[in-house]
Amino acid sequence: MPPSRTQRIWFFAAVAVVFLALLAGFDFLRFPIRADELHFWPASVALFQNGPPTLGQLQTYNELSTPLPFLIFGGLEYAFHGGIVVGRAINAASSFAILVIIGALGNFSSRALLCAAGLILFPYFVLVGTHLYTDPIAVLCVVGGVALYLRGRLWTSAVCFIIGIACRQYVVAFPLALLARGVLLQARLKQIGLRSEAIAPAIAILSLAGWYVFFGGFAPQTALHAQNIAAGHLYPEHGLYFLTCIGFYFVVVECILFRSITPLLAPGRGAIAIAAAVTLLFLFFPPIENINPPVPTMGYLDIAVRSVLPAPARVVLFWALAVVAVLRLRPLSIGGLMLYANAVLLACAHVAWDKYALPMLATLWLLKSADRLDEAEPAPAPALLPA
Repeated sequence: MPPSRTQRIWFFAAVAVVFLALLAGFDFLRFPIRADELHFWPASVALFQNGPPTLGQLQTYNELSTPLPFLIFGGLEYAFHGGIVVGRAINAASSFAILVIIGALGNFSSRALLCAAGLILFPYFVLVGTHLYTDPIAVLCVVGGVALYLRGRLWTSAVCFIIGIACRQYVVAFPLALLARGVLLQARLKQIGLRSEAIAPAIAILSLAGWYVFFGGFAPQTALHAQNIAAGHLYPEHGLYFLTCIGFYFVVVECILFRSITPLLAPGRGAIAIAAAVTLLFLFFPPIENINPPVPTMGYLDIAVRSVLPAPARVVLFWALAVVAVLRLRPLSIGGLMLYANAVLLACAHVAWDKYALPMLATLWLLKSADRLDEAEPAPAPALLPA
């Protein structure tokens, strides 16, 4: 049923008030450059120092993520000379658009408003949405891609993921999960041959292979050498910390906002088996600290828990939160497949950080808003119109 005008007004008014308060609190984005902006902003400007960047510049810039946000920020500075505030404004607008998509998928209902509130409560959503980070545009592409997938627009969804991968490589986890879902759908229907449910996300995944060939690796070699990062190493503890973040920032918050623990009370056998595997991994790979960077903590959650608990109790709490995340999502649902795709991908990342849970959290709140979070198994997508 289409949303009423009153629903739209209440949703937009509530989100606008929150954003205006945030912008006022951050001096309307005019605060001094800080945090990762200290290298993101110079990298963006440097690409356009002598006009539009060459292919050589794009292959050798000193950042680990794919270049589209740097091209957007640097290109706007080259064209309009508005300073870092313009780039921050792009991120604020992207964050606002993410909340609007969450609202639209939930018909701007009170349920959708609670889902938007759940995402706003994630501190890194506010942080990257008010600073010059590369995440908001990537997360907008993820949310847009998943929303289009839910509406049966598989090819347009794939385009969103391709653009997202051009912003941050980690976006590949989402088409990977949808590819797995497409294969499972074909198996359930006992079909032989390729369908759009599998082909579209597969093409999005292949775009990362294009960046690999372009860079000669998963990131510019200059940045890999400068930060002394060795590709191909596994860090299971980083994937486990990601599950912990989902347990805390989504499952706990969901239970509070919706005043219910019902979704946790009847986990399937698959979820229980995965929870047992997670327990075993925690015994051998406890997420105690980051391995490579000089900062030992892993984000706001880790810092807060460190301040009140000793290491053994902290690991037990992280384990409990990770298990809660696993028990909340059905393994073969859209959310479940994306959860495990992200966990595996982040087990290959050299650093663990709450911020890396942002695209998954945004997707979970989107699925919750659309009432698609608890689907038990793959179902055929709606009839596809030409895209």
